Amino acid sequence: MIEALALTTRSLLAELGPNPKKNINIIVCKTSELLKCDSAAYGCIESATGDLHFRAAHKLPARPSTIREAVRRICSEIIAGKEAEAVCEFGPTENGDNVTATNFTRTGFKSFLGYPVSVNGQNTGALVALHTHSRKFSEQDQWLIALLASLAAIEDSHYRREKALSRRISLEKMLKDLSTNANAIEDTSAFIEHCLQMLGTRMGVGGSFLWEFNHGKKTLSNTYEWLAEGQTPKKPNLQDIPIESLSWAISRLLKGDVLRINDVSLMPANRERELLEEIGVRACLIIPLFSKEAFYGFIGLECYNGSKPWASEDALILQTAADIMMRCIENGQLTKELSANRQDLEKTVYKKTFALRKVNKRLSAEIAAHKKSIANLKNREAELDDKNKTFMELNYALAVLLNKPEKDLDEAEECMISKLNMLIKHAVPGSPAQGLPTAQDEYLGNLRDGLKELSSLLKTKRSFVYQCLTPMEIQVANLIKQGKGTKEIADLLNLSCRTVEVHRYNIRKKIGIGKKSVNLKTYLMTMD
Repeated sequence: MIEALALTTRSLLAELGPNPKKNINIIVCKTSELLKCDSAAYGCIESATGDLHFRAAHKLPARPSTIREAVRRICSEIIAGKEAEAVCEFGPTENGDNVTATNFTRTGFKSFLGYPVSVNGQNTGALVALHTHSRKFSEQDQWLIALLASLAAIEDSHYRREKALSRRISLEKMLKDLSTNANAIEDTSAFIEHCLQMLGTRMGVGGSFLWEFNHGKKTLSNTYEWLAEGQTPKKPNLQDIPIESLSWAISRLLKGDVLRINDVSLMPANRERELLEEIGVRACLIIPLFSKEAFYGFIGLECYNGSKPWASEDALILQTAADIMMRCIENGQLTKELSANRQDLEKTVYKKTFALRKVNKRLSAEIAAHKKSIANLKNREAELDDKNKTFMELNYALAVLLNKPEKDLDEAEECMISKLNMLIKHAVPGSPAQGLPTAQDEYLGNLRDGLKELSSLLKTKRSFVYQCLTPMEIQVANLIKQGKGTKEIADLLNLSCRTVEVHRYNIRKKIGIGKKSVNLKTYLMTMD
């Protein structure tokens, strides 16, 4: 028998390849073939959900049916160790009792032989061979199914490791993608919903959620949720729940503890348990959220179909996703604050700019008015200068008139001469014809000659000024009296402007006004 088992083992191992799932299918088919049974199946408990599934089945209905359900119950009983022996046979025993409580006869099978499959020292599945006739399995059959179950355990272990590795890689890639997208996200709400959907689908749960804490109201609200297909929304009924009613969970979350509730029915009898049972949650994993060391809320996963043993890796994945989402939320809050600050700054800048424009407009008007005032002052100053020159000319003319005007001098000359003649006549009566003495007659003649000479000197006083001028200076002086300017005089006399200026300077010096602020034209006109 041992040699036969060894030969069977070598033959079977030769057929196995690198794919564990295909190898399990080969083992199940060989189980049916070697034990000469009609069907065979390998049922195992999924670690992620805790549900029993067929990893492989030979000649069983593909869709859910009474036969598959009966075989599933058989596998569950074998895994649970409810049978007296590890090897289980179905059918009438020697005393007429059935081995299991399953109503197996309705499935068309009359007997089965099963053996538990252990991975890491724990029963995780069962290999079952089914026969449509009543049959007593031999000891060799029992050894053979035990051998096949051991091979199935090895392949299932490989399969679970590969699946766990694949799942871990998938989850890590998901976290990497989420982390990369979180840095450039624009819509925080859409990103959180996307994260919850990715978590729910990749973790294989019925739903994922995020609750936020209102510090003002001291309440918790379910703000985001993702549900698997077929689940009804829970969020509308989970709003503004006072934290006092959730003291058992909140006290632990505030400490930063992770809540791993594998089975809600095993929780203490409190409001949290009632709330979870009301919405149909059978198991959940909850991670607290903190923003700037303040409690923000919590994120979690939930199962509705049954209990679930949460692994440390599940908590680690959820914690990493929570950190990514909190970073996105904080970035969103910071963006809103920056946007608000920017709007305030733009309003302030607009107000300041508007005020500066008003001030600038007022200053521009004041500057324009000031420039206009300066221009008016310059014009006024020019007018004053002109008037000042005019007044100076008039002042000098008045001074000349007050200091023996020419007309008065002429009249005074005539008057003086007339009076002197009269005085001479009265002082010396008679005439030479009357026979005056010779001495007196000579004296009188000399006196008359002196008076004539004095009158001649007075009349030639004005012409004496011109006697000191050169002919060219006299021409220049006459043109100045006519109101000609330096340029005009230079053109008329064919001289340079510089030469005319020299003549003007010499004329002023020779007539005695070289250092006086007197208009040359006016002065020359008063000398006529």
